[in-house]
Order: sequence, then C-alpha cells, then structure tokens
Amino acid sequence: MAEKMEKVKYEGNAKIYFEKTFTAPDSNLEIGRFILVNYFDKDQLPHLEFEIFNEFKEYRNRGIVSKEIVKYLKLCKKHGHNRLTAIVKDDNFTSIRILEKNNFIKISQFKENVCFVIDLKFTKKKLMAMQKVIYEREKFNNQK
Repeated sequence: MAEKMEKVKYEGNAKIYFEKTFTAPDSNLEIGRFILVNYFDKDQLPHLEFEIFNEFKEYRNRGIVSKEIVKYLKLCKKHGHNRLTAIVKDDNFTSIRILEKNNFIKISQFKENVCFVIDLKFTKKKLMAMQKVIYEREKFNNQK
C-alpha cells in the first residue's frame, strides 16, 4: 500500500479524517483509495468508502481491496476510529462480500442502499465467545 495519506480536511460539509491510496501489486501505480469521512455532524459514525479508480478496472476482482482493507482497518483502529459504517448498493456483491469477510455487520437496507457497521474493538475471537455464551444460554433455557 502506498504510504500517501492525507490529513483531516473538509470538503463542503464533509469531514475527511484520512484518505489512503493503494498501489497495484505489480507496479507503483496508485489504483485505488480508502476514505474515512463524516458527511453529517460530529456525533455520527465515520463512513468508510473504498474504490479502485475507473481507469484501472482491470485490477478489480483480483482480491486487492480484500487485502488492503485489513491494513486500512488497522490504521483506523490505531487512530481511534473503532466504530465505522459503510453503505453500498445492494447489487455491489463484491463490496458486500469484502465487508462481510472483514466482520462488518449488515444492520439495515433503505431502497437499494445496504448499511453495514463494525466495532473494531470486538475481535472475531470475542464475537465467537459471545455467540457461544448466547447459544449455551438458549440451550439451557430450552431445556426448562
């Protein structure tokens, strides 16, 4: 991933916390980016956006974003951005799969927009432990 990272800036009403580009695996060409942005007010969760630029469509569906998002989420956590949202179109199956693979949870859908959320403080191990406790409790309650 290229180490080019923009600092906090404002574009209209949007607060961009940071933007990070990434390069093609076979060159130093910047082919895409991640952005953590807040379009609303300071009490709203930051929104994660990612893309491979249109002029580099040949790099899509190669697993590049899947690999880079892990690094970007670590960066978000390092900077104290533990709770994030992401909104994608319901026909963008690739982005939906990337989010689900990285522990984002679908919380709602409005028309064609699907909203996901993640809390980076919860590791997969913690979530699995919580699931186990809930399962055991339900199992116990069903035996009564």
